[in-house]
Amino acid sequence: MDVEGEGSKRLDIVLTTDCFVLGIENKVFANANHNPFPIYEQLLNQRAGTAGGLPVFKCLTAPKKQVAGCPSDWLIISYGELYKQALGQWGKESIATPFGKWHVFYLEFLNHLNIVAHPELGTRMDDAAQTFVKEHFSTLQQARILLEEFDKAIDEQGREAVCRGLGEDTQIRLGSAIWDGGTIKVRRFFPASWGGKSQLVLAYHPDQEYAEDGMLGWFVRAYLHAEEFDFVQLREKFESLPETHPAFYPMSSNAAPKGTWTESKGKLLALDAWPSTYTHAGALEALEALACWINKQSPPRPKTD
Repeated sequence: MDVEGEGSKRLDIVLTTDCFVLGIENKVFANANHNPFPIYEQLLNQRAGTAGGLPVFKCLTAPKKQVAGCPSDWLIISYGELYKQALGQWGKESIATPFGKWHVFYLEFLNHLNIVAHPELGTRMDDAAQTFVKEHFSTLQQARILLEEFDKAIDEQGREAVCRGLGEDTQIRLGSAIWDGGTIKVRRFFPASWGGKSQLVLAYHPDQEYAEDGMLGWFVRAYLHAEEFDFVQLREKFESLPETHPAFYPMSSNAAPKGTWTESKGKLLALDAWPSTYTHAGALEALEALACWINKQSPPRPKTD
């Protein structure tokens, strides 16, 4: 996890072993000109001193080997290098443990690293990836089947949660999507009782830092169509929700400070929410509660012929 130093400046990862202390800073899109490296080094030296004077190693991970503003004594490790090393070790390490969901998540994470490192490849598979597929074809087939079964389970659990939230066994049309370059998997639920254009969303993605059960992070969302809902009152009430709601609370961001925005030229209102409990079960509870909350605050408009 990230470690805080003076002035709330955070170093992404600090590893303390019996032999050394390792500090890792990750840069994806920005340069490192504004990173407080002297504070990072002070933090690492303090940690090393507390551990008995261990040597300190410092590295920065990034899509490419060149990062503006990185000090010369910080080793830059590219995502491509990480991908090749990890892929080379994966086969040996996977033999020692039964195949399961963590193998799938790890492979998806590695593939995403490679895409970020080599966007110029587009959809073309590189030699290392082709070799890996040929060596582990059977395992990858099992991974694909396991992921499909997981998605189907999420669809059924999500459908049941939405029905409970709406208080009726309404017909629900299912949909799916992939966001953020393939890192976020999305399951969509279109309740017939809402008219068929509005939807609830359950999304999950790799999250090693904050996930409370395993390595998945979760969030929920509603897209409400103007033909089916009255936006004004609903948006005001959602934006005023506190972070003490028992099941969910608005997901604030720079782009949407109160967790709401409109799309499709104002025809869709988005309500974005974190589960109060950041787990699989918490996300299903949040999906149910969000459906219930929407129905109570602003019931869908009556259908017109």
